[in-house]
Amino acid sequence: MTAGEELEAALQRGWSFDELEVYADHLLSKNDPRGDVVALDLFPRPEQASWVQRRRTALAAWLGNALAARAGHLVQHGFVHELRDGMYPVELLQSPAGMYLRGYTAWGRTRVKTSLEQLASRPRPWLSRLTIAYYGDAPLGDALARALIQATPRLEELCIVGRVPFDAFPHPGIKRARLDARCYGIDIDAVKTRVEVVDGAPGPRIAQDDLELLMELVELAPDCNQLYTHGAQFDEPVPALIARLAAAQLVELAGPVVRVATPGLRLELGDRVLALDALPDGRGWIEIDRHSIQIDNLEVHGTFVRRCLETFPICARMHDTLLDYHRTWARAEGSRVIVDPERLAGFRAAFNALLELRGLFPASIGDARAWEIVEQIAHELVSDRGAYFRQYGYYWY
Repeated sequence: MTAGEELEAALQRGWSFDELEVYADHLLSKNDPRGDVVALDLFPRPEQASWVQRRRTALAAWLGNALAARAGHLVQHGFVHELRDGMYPVELLQSPAGMYLRGYTAWGRTRVKTSLEQLASRPRPWLSRLTIAYYGDAPLGDALARALIQATPRLEELCIVGRVPFDAFPHPGIKRARLDARCYGIDIDAVKTRVEVVDGAPGPRIAQDDLELLMELVELAPDCNQLYTHGAQFDEPVPALIARLAAAQLVELAGPVVRVATPGLRLELGDRVLALDALPDGRGWIEIDRHSIQIDNLEVHGTFVRRCLETFPICARMHDTLLDYHRTWARAEGSRVIVDPERLAGFRAAFNALLELRGLFPASIGDARAWEIVEQIAHELVSDRGAYFRQYGYYWY
């Protein structure tokens, strides 16, 4: 076993910042740019322009300029501690950083199989945590289970909620299986723990006290090196909790730094009143490349968006994005409106965050169809050329 392999084995046995520092020195001695990322992240100085530039340069040397710009904020200490479906560039899993993924969550009705296939497409020697929140109609199949097992030799914790994706998951390394009532019968040779989950939620419920404590800790010590020392106070791994808050746009990730998105935001359901004009009572389409997302009743959809804004704890930036989305539909009356790729990405992230907020703060808003549209927008609203918002009654020849 080489010196590098010994250091990696030590980190896999027990995560230690002291070991990380030695590991960084080893990588630097090999002229590996990842060593710069590890060393910089152990002593973050985000207020210093020189630190920011050095980190940006090191990430670009490791991942390439384009991916470093799009996904560098998800990298900490040369690893990706946690990824959640819907909040990362697809190519990240296939990049060099994908080998150093430590935790992953796939969730939803339609995208889980594709996400898990991408995860299983190459070895994930560092992956120790996997969460599957599946709400599709058919099992995912034993072949996918076998591929996942083969790709994740050091998987130790498995969480499955929603509908049963596999009859069995015979991974020899799993020590802890967290399952909701519907999935408790899956054949797994591990200690099983029952968890609560809101139907359709992207993961198990998190206690309100845990959410509030974590947000307080982020405000006090945004350095992840300090945050991770509080792991014993939570049932969930702290990186997984932070990733979930980031996906809900309650916190913002900047590599080893986590910031509260809107300081002072109360983490509770509200009963605010927001004045928004009603959308027309008719169909609408978001036309993306060669397919479209159909909304059967824009008035109902607009009311649903307004109720979400009035009820969920939503950060200022996401609030403005959803208002922009609603007003885009209002401007499309009798015409069609083009939305550029940057705004489109913002809409997609905001609807993905709504799904995350629904799991963190259960509320009686909308019916099953309303949330299906949310998931469709969060999943399909991707285009490098933008999209058209078109209402019923407008035709283009």
